[in-house]
Amino acid sequence: MRRLVLTLLFLLTASVAHAYVLTPPECRFGKLLPCLQSGKLEYVVIYNTIQYEDYADIKEIADNLPKDKPFPTVYLQSLGGSLDAGYGIGKIFRKHSVTVRSGNPITGDRYSKCISACVIIAAGATKRYLNHIGIHS
Repeated sequence: MRRLVLTLLFLLTASVAHAYVLTPPECRFGKLLPCLQSGKLEYVVIYNTIQYEDYADIKEIADNLPKDKPFPTVYLQSLGGSLDAGYGIGKIFRKHSVTVRSGNPITGDRYSKCISACVIIAAGATKRYLNHIGIHS
């Protein structure tokens, strides 16, 4: 019985490190590209542990960005992750003159951290408005 309880507690409390590229509510669930092409995608949030999926999501935005539209502002709320993915995202940001900011407009958090691979992403941006950065904590 004790083993079962411990197993259940572990399953309920363990979390897999996932990363998310969050968009405004009106640009979710298959509406990302129409939102991007119409200029309604004002921001994206790189949230949680940076993974290759984040790079793929950012690359999709960059590949479908209309030539006359600026890249959406990117909010960073991450404690790090894959340096390779961070470097790839940083290269995309430099190419598109991206602005990065601390925080998360979806949750209202203005004082989020940007650490490790997140700093590599920020280094690629041309305008940085960050309030809590670090290489390692």
